[in-house]
Amino acid sequence: MEGRRAALVVMAALPRWTRLPLFAGLATLAGAAALLAGCTGGGGSSASSTAATTATGTNTVTTSPTPTQPTTTEPPVPAGPTLRVNLGLEPATLEPDRATDPAALNVLEAIFDPLVRLDASGALIPGLARSWEFTNDGLTVTFHLRPGGVWTNGDPVTAADFEYSWKRALASERDSANAVQFFGIAGAEAYHDCDPKAEDCRTLREAVGVEAIDDVTLEVHLSRRQPWFVYRVANPAFLAVHEPTVKEYPKRWYQPANIVTNGAYRLAAWDHGTSITLEKWAQWRAAGSVDVAVIQGSMIADPAAGLTAFEGGELDACIDSQCLPDTDLARLIGSPEYEASPALEGTYIGVRLDRVADSDQRKALALALDRKSLVTDAAPDERPATSLTPAGMPGFDTIRTSYVKPKARTGKADQLEQAAEKPVKRLRLTYPTGEDALAEAIQGQLAVKLGVDVKIKERPTGSPGKAADLYLFTIRADVADAIAFLGLFTCDGDLNLTGFCDAEYDRQIEEARTTVEDEARFAIYGSLESMLTSKNGAFPLIPVTWNTIGTLHTAAVDGLEPNGLGLYDFTVITVSPTQ
Repeated sequence: MEGRRAALVVMAALPRWTRLPLFAGLATLAGAAALLAGCTGGGGSSASSTAATTATGTNTVTTSPTPTQPTTTEPPVPAGPTLRVNLGLEPATLEPDRATDPAALNVLEAIFDPLVRLDASGALIPGLARSWEFTNDGLTVTFHLRPGGVWTNGDPVTAADFEYSWKRALASERDSANAVQFFGIAGAEAYHDCDPKAEDCRTLREAVGVEAIDDVTLEVHLSRRQPWFVYRVANPAFLAVHEPTVKEYPKRWYQPANIVTNGAYRLAAWDHGTSITLEKWAQWRAAGSVDVAVIQGSMIADPAAGLTAFEGGELDACIDSQCLPDTDLARLIGSPEYEASPALEGTYIGVRLDRVADSDQRKALALALDRKSLVTDAAPDERPATSLTPAGMPGFDTIRTSYVKPKARTGKADQLEQAAEKPVKRLRLTYPTGEDALAEAIQGQLAVKLGVDVKIKERPTGSPGKAADLYLFTIRADVADAIAFLGLFTCDGDLNLTGFCDAEYDRQIEEARTTVEDEARFAIYGSLESMLTSKNGAFPLIPVTWNTIGTLHTAAVDGLEPNGLGLYDFTVITVSPTQ
């Protein structure tokens, strides 16, 4: 969708006024790196992992071989169906540690083999790693790679490839946009910040807590307990690159003539500004399960032009809310070709507790909103939000609260407003550029249903402003764990501008950090969510909408569904021969 939802991208949990390119720039924000490493610092264990002692092995690391000479004969085009898909903008780079745009991230997911994946349901599934486990103290996670992984030039894929790639991403001279993703690893931030003129960066590199114990065992030491770290590894920044090729072609290693990959597809062609072609790689470990033989990725940046190409039969699909111009959105949402998948992103009203001090009035404001009408009138590609934690988050059914409803609870809201001691009848709400319609709709509803006079003001950049009593903002998660949302509202949270501070809330956040087992951690998150948005909650924020990722596809395409971070798994897609 163009305009206010031009592209749903994956970011750290930051309010909209600090919106930056995908995964990028977080280290420049005060306190953000600490938040990522401590509160939103990674993923959790899955059903296939156990809270066991760390794996052991001999400390023998295979060094990277010299590059195998590429063949002069191009491999034949594989047999099978072709998927013609619009990626939108051209990938800015295929460097995993620097890629920030959705097109690049989805191409990377196709041509490289991640240790773990997050599927469309939010479940963590093994990739190149067949299993993993945490030590009992929660400070070390060990990944066990599948034997037999192979690069496209025939070299074996080993744990050493990941050690090299992760440390490469942290090197200060690279200035990687995604370096902050690794800051939950012991020693990572110190190495990244190393000044080669004043410090021994080589020693700091050696101290980074990632080590290939042997060819199939990768051991990661964390800076603090992060039971969600494995979820973080589903981020494309953690993909391994082929060291010999990178060193031979430092600036052009990811061009089709040079690139060596290890995923389900290989980069066959890249016509810059026009298209990118991926072909199924027959030697990939699970190639037999892959249906689509060729992916022809178009780069049509204009949504209207993309929609014309789709409806004219030139495309089979459009991903990441591409091809969704505002003028056609209502029509497309009702069509069988459109699917809306939950994004790990939501829009909320922050409430400054020193301005709206009575919790009954804060609850009244929350219950008075008719979110279904807000979606219809101002945000048709979104869904009514009833809690801070968005739908699509792992453990959502355990975490969610049910006090706030999609439809307004006008009677209860009026009771609470009447019960409030000295309710504030004039409030000021600031909103970011592009949210005019939503702000106006909220303004109108609160005036009609509670008699509250809300003055609205656009804020083009920066914080909500000192004069704001309420402020509209968005949180986007860069890790599929509810800590990305709930962890923002601790007493010392750099991005907690509401004034909410509860010692028990902070204690439970710390408990969640030590809880490796997913279901137990989700139960803690449920308690935390209740402290914010349940009947007895403090309501320092009011849920408004949960955002979605729109996908257009023909009836011939099946399985084209993103996960909550906007990543599509092309290995599970099928295309009917009737296309």
